[in-house]
Amino acid sequence: MSMCKFSVYDPSTGEIKYSIECRDVDVEANTPAGHARIDGLFRGDEHYVENGQVVPLNPVNPVISGLTISALPPKTTARIERVAYQVEDGVLEFSSNLPGPYVVELSAPGYLKTSVTLG
Repeated sequence: MSMCKFSVYDPSTGEIKYSIECRDVDVEANTPAGHARIDGLFRGDEHYVENGQVVPLNPVNPVISGLTISALPPKTTARIERVAYQVEDGVLEFSSNLPGPYVVELSAPGYLKTSVTLG
């Protein structure tokens, strides 16, 4: 029985969910509904799928000024103290009554996950 090596990804974002090696007969069972496959074993923390091709994730190059982070990619999620904030316009303006520092984890489709510190 032959084996298949493939990666499963979300076609709406290109995010690679996982990679697997399995028997040919088990390929469909290892591909969840709403997901797609691409041949090869790829890491989701290093690559994504764009136009049917596996490409490296882009770096995030945020600009920090005080408690403001700008130059963020579209659809960025910023996590601060386990709370997620959606950033649609490329700018996160953070405020708090408590002193920092605050670690902000940034993630966006097609980009490397990045952490920055504010405060």
